Amino acid sequence: MLQTKKIWTLLTAGAALLGLMASPVLAIEVVVTVEEVFEKTVDNVIVLYDSSGSMSEKYGNTDLTRLEAERMILLETNSSLPDLDWNMSFYSFTPKAFSLDSLAGSTEDIPPITPYSKESVAKAIEALPAKASGPTFLQHALKKVGLMMPDLKGKTAIIVFTDGTYTKMGSTDTPLTLAQKLVKNYDTCIYAVSSATGEKEQALIKAMSQLNECSMVIPFNELLGHPGYTTGALYKVIEKTVAIDIVDGILFDFNESVLKDQYHGKLQELGTFLETNTNVHLFLAGYTDGVGSEGYNMVLSKERSESVRDYLLAHSNIDKNRVTLQWYGKADPISSNQTEEGRALNRRVSVILTNM
Repeated sequence: MLQTKKIWTLLTAGAALLGLMASPVLAIEVVVTVEEVFEKTVDNVIVLYDSSGSMSEKYGNTDLTRLEAERMILLETNSSLPDLDWNMSFYSFTPKAFSLDSLAGSTEDIPPITPYSKESVAKAIEALPAKASGPTFLQHALKKVGLMMPDLKGKTAIIVFTDGTYTKMGSTDTPLTLAQKLVKNYDTCIYAVSSATGEKEQALIKAMSQLNECSMVIPFNELLGHPGYTTGALYKVIEKTVAIDIVDGILFDFNESVLKDQYHGKLQELGTFLETNTNVHLFLAGYTDGVGSEGYNMVLSKERSESVRDYLLAHSNIDKNRVTLQWYGKADPISSNQTEEGRALNRRVSVILTNM
């Protein structure tokens, strides 16, 4: 995903991005193009969905039940996720087991984990129980996850919706003991989406979230409307600057393509920067004001970009193949062509650095 960030500043501030010297009298627009790269932090995602009777209580100060909010949170989160190659499964620990492909079955079934897609996950969420009822077999869910883990490769995130209560199941280990085994034996992070209110229940969830460094508590009452909680838990966003554009950094007189003396020092500093940073590529884009024919201005804008390139190559030791010329005539004005001041700003060569 590409994003463009525009900043109005003084020429000296814009030049500082490049380590250049310049006169501070001209205000310019610096356009920074940033590419957002999404990188997954886990390989597998298992969501433990609580549809027990306690989920019929109200969600915060809303008219929703906790179960309704839980479903909305999952749908909202799914819509905001980037398309990365996770493996994902849903498991409703009351009263039936649910997954992406097998949306019904007894609680003894181990739901398959399948490659992530928005469509299949949305379908699975819609098919999850819509009515809160029954006991809370939290430890049953964690036990089933433990049976799935030996077949999984990579890191696993277990997202469990819980209020910290659970129904005792004979000799079965407690939820905390089962969570400890998961973290000890597998590369696993536990993200407890907590709706706990009692001290005992809050203590259990806190203990589960402190089993290793990557586990954490996510407040249930704050999650709806804020799907960004999954950033970091499931993926991270890396911003990479792919271009810096000093839009009107080099200006020309009317009907001229001769480089002004005032820009010599700036271009010499730019040459030094390029000599030091050999991976950086340079684009020089020429423009004109709105006076004259389209054909004449296309030629003039080309000549302006060529004059900047020729001076730069003559006064620095850089490969000419690192400099690319572009020319656009009177297209893309940055100011009004109805005034002399505006036309002066449009007669320019933009300096664009990539691979920063």
